[in-house]
Parts: sequence; structure tokens; C-alpha cells
Amino acid sequence: KPRTDNRFLDDIHGKIGFWTDNGGFYHYSIGDNASLGTNYEEVLPKVKQYHDELGVPFGHWQFDSWFYPKDGKVSPGGGGGAVTNWTSLDSVFPSGMAAIQEKLGVPIVMHNRQWSPKSDYIHNLSFPWYSSEKASVPVDPPAFFDWFFKQQEGWGLGMYEQDWMCTEYDEVSAIQTNITMGDLWLYGMAEGAARSGRTVQYCMPYSHEILS
Repeated sequence: KPRTDNRFLDDIHGKIGFWTDNGGFYHYSIGDNASLGTNYEEVLPKVKQYHDELGVPFGHWQFDSWFYPKDGKVSPGGGGGAVTNWTSLDSVFPSGMAAIQEKLGVPIVMHNRQWSPKSDYIHNLSFPWYSSEKASVPVDPPAFFDWFFKQQEGWGLGMYEQDWMCTEYDEVSAIQTNITMGDLWLYGMAEGAARSGRTVQYCMPYSHEILS
């Protein structure tokens, strides 16, 4: 079977991007220049304007885990609390995700981490989950992710970045003991994203997850 060359699939794959991941200046920080604003919603459009004035051809941006609520603190290395609701904190983007996309106007890679057993998806929706003290996975990943990837209308989400896959694997015993669950978890994410016209970046996976 011939391999598909996706290096220039879209502006996320084929152009340089501005990332706010661990090690970046805007990772859990908006800097000390108060004239730029008091939250990410005020600061990031000015950063984008500065890039444009310099002529830096960023074709996409990345939002790291600073934008959504979690059930605990985040360590200097980026680990820690699990996601409780994958949408923006009011303190980060007071006007919401669609509003910041309207201001930036580029496709966004958006980070996610392990799912919290305290998440709104578990407590407010009918999807069943396998849960431990620190992480969860949906029992039926294709059904959950088919629903999930319909919730980001207007966000500019081009790539879903699933980070801390090793934590999800280590914490949820069903992925280790159910012979099909690990594959189904990856398949559900990939298919749900593809049906919504997006791609997935699997981050911090184990070697067997890469082989899968």
C-alpha cells in the first residue's frame, strides 16, 4: 500500500507555526508588559499583529493546556491536573474560543491532556467511561469522539493534539487489560477528527501506540 505524503496537507502540516507549548514564552504566561493586556484574549492578537508587521509567515498557531480547566495544578514540566471541560477558561478567553479565532484568523493546533474522572463529560453526559483516580477513557471511543469533534464550531481547530498519552495508558487499567481498548481509543480519536475535517497529533505515546 503506497504511503500518503501529508507533509503539505494544510497550513498546519506545510507551514511554520507559532507554538505556546512548554518552553515557549506564552506557556502559562502573558508576560509582564501590562500595556499589552491582562489576559490571553487581549495579548495574543497584538502578538499576531507584531508577527505580521515583521513579515514572519506563521501559517498556524498552537494553544497549549493553559486555555482549558483542569482538576489540579500543572507542574513546571507541564504535567498535572486532568482536563475537566475542553473549552476556554473565562480568565483566558472571556469572549470564548470562536471570538479569539476571529481575531487571529489562522488554523489552530489545540492541546488536550488526560481526561479527568471529575469531568463534565462523565457527570453530565450519557457516555460510559473507564476511570481511575487520575484519568478516564470513554468505553466507546468512536461514539464519544464522533460527538466530541462536533463541539468546536468556529474555533479554527485544525489539529487536535492528544498529549500525555503515557499517563492515560498508565492510569486507566482498561487500556492495559482489554485487548481491543487501546486500539479503539486511538481509532475513535482518529476517525472522529477525520470526519470533522481535522487531524490528530499523538503526543508522548508509548512505542506500542505508535506501532498501532
